[in-house]
Amino acid sequence: MDKQIGRIVAGIGGNYDVLLEDGTEVRLKARGLFRKQKLTPLLGDIVTVSAGSYVGDMPYLNGYYVDRGEYMLRAYPGHTNIAVCINYGKFAEAAGIEVGDPVTITLKEKGGYLDQYNARNL
Repeated sequence: MDKQIGRIVAGIGGNYDVLLEDGTEVRLKARGLFRKQKLTPLLGDIVTVSAGSYVGDMPYLNGYYVDRGEYMLRAYPGHTNIAVCINYGKFAEAAGIEVGDPVTITLKEKGGYLDQYNARNL
């Protein structure tokens, strides 16, 4: 199956409604940490991340819609992994973590970055 690009438009009961570039809407099941914690994060929500020496809040996004040097939790539609990132930086180095180290992600504020996300995602 070819990878397709889309945008999460809704989160309902552990599923994501994704609008694909061709206008088709599909429903995908949540996987991993968010499914296990029974969260329904949406793009533009604020999450709290704890990893190594880092503890802080960041937006949950599907692209680098933050300023240079800012932190974000990135999840691309169709991918099964999420990533804690620094725009133009290296989160693992900054937090002092390596593969296998624990990372905790919790939902802090629904829609807390949504206005910024919408403005940057034109």
